[in-house]
Amino acid sequence: VFFPSTARMAATEGAALKAVKKVRFDGLVFSRYVASCWIVAYHFYGQASWHGPAPQTGGAGLPPSSRHLAMRFFGWGTFWTQYFFFLSGFVLTTARLTSRQPDELKPTWRFVADRLTTTYPAYVFALVLMVFDRGDELAMATKYDWLNFGLHLTLLQAWWPKMVWTTGTLGGLTGLFHWNTPAWFMSALFFYWLLFKPLYRGLRLLPSLALVPAFLGLWACSSATAIDMRIRNIAPTEADHNFYRFNPIMSLHIFVAGMVFARLFAEGKVAVPYSACLGYAACVIAALTVSVEDLCGMTHSGQDFETGTFYFFHNGGLLPLHALLVSGLCSDLDPLTRLFKRPLGIFLGSASYAQYILQAVVFRLVGQAYRAACYRDPEHYHAYPYGPWTWQLVLPATLLVSALTTHYGLSVPCANHLKTKLDELQAALDKADDVVAAPADGYGAISKV
Repeated sequence: VFFPSTARMAATEGAALKAVKKVRFDGLVFSRYVASCWIVAYHFYGQASWHGPAPQTGGAGLPPSSRHLAMRFFGWGTFWTQYFFFLSGFVLTTARLTSRQPDELKPTWRFVADRLTTTYPAYVFALVLMVFDRGDELAMATKYDWLNFGLHLTLLQAWWPKMVWTTGTLGGLTGLFHWNTPAWFMSALFFYWLLFKPLYRGLRLLPSLALVPAFLGLWACSSATAIDMRIRNIAPTEADHNFYRFNPIMSLHIFVAGMVFARLFAEGKVAVPYSACLGYAACVIAALTVSVEDLCGMTHSGQDFETGTFYFFHNGGLLPLHALLVSGLCSDLDPLTRLFKRPLGIFLGSASYAQYILQAVVFRLVGQAYRAACYRDPEHYHAYPYGPWTWQLVLPATLLVSALTTHYGLSVPCANHLKTKLDELQAALDKADDVVAAPADGYGAISKV
């Protein structure tokens, strides 16, 4: 029996590592901005039909036909949060698979801390702004509200979904505030990052032939809510919508699907020409031709009427579409990728997270300033609309400037500083481990001084 020499094995392994092609994520950066804009527009326009258009929603002063088209098109933004979960799983896994040492992972605490250095500063900044916005109302805040605020600070609010969406009750106390509803997705991502190491280890053990069935099985998990509602015979008006929408467990399979797809992509098993163009064309055509309510069989607009079909699409039903987009945007063969990788796309795309996390507080602060300037009489604060056209421009422009300023003025400097401190902490811990592990000089010695 022939056993190859250690040197030959090392040379073969080294050649294989060198053959690994690094994947550039530049094309994905602007795709995050597209998703962020669609979600923001959904909150601005798409919810305008919920119990009548509120003053702060977009389109309140537009002609009925234009308003209806805007609400139908941007209403599809409700399905785009899952793209961030899929993208996070894909990018994190691809970065490891294409590294020189794909099986060497950082300690979980360091891995999660690295993620938080780039996301948590803007997250906290949005909460601070929300406290400022609530300044006159804080005297009325209950213990429920401050518990809610603490859960937001610790990224745990999605585990108690009523803490995410509007108000609720706890121990006979009624909460008055919702602090930053769109930030719930960070609570889910934090949980997924904690699980990444064991999930990645499992993915590495998965046979190549099992990858496609695994992806399809994860896609099938998107039907969990619909199956639950059907088995328990729950009507939409009786369903626990907060749990179905916000609990991190309900979207975990989306993150894992992104990880599985990363391995499919790394092994060259995914090749669809112009897939990004096809994916975005499908999104636009669908949003222009059918509303979310009609697609999902909802009798009325609003969360209380969301069906099992709605939750299929909301909780991962669009996984194949997201896979098309990601595979195309990681390939230079797709013309849309070359467009997205231009400097302007990278510049805007880098601020997509800040735009997402700031949208609620900017809606409130800008809305109050705008109506105070337009309507001097407090009785007219809720006049419809704030302004037919100016309001359509003021809010998006202010949000964009706020996002760019927050990202480049706060998040980037804070991330650089925090990563330096983490490196220093890691070096100190490694040094301490080396001292403890040093050979003893004699019996009973612990370390060499």
